Amino acid sequence: FLGLPWTPGLQDQAEDRAYRNGQLRMVVVKIPLADDTIDQQLWQMLM
Repeated sequence: FLGLPWTPGLQDQAEDRAYRNGQLRMVVVKIPLADDTIDQQLWQMLM
């Protein structure tokens, strides 16, 4: 992602796509956040 989705539903959908049908390996979703950015503020609201 270049930025976080604006709603929890879009975030969930994006993560769910990583767990595609037939996936046999463990999936790890990492979300990088930089200090003092809109993404950090959005993350705090979503969580």
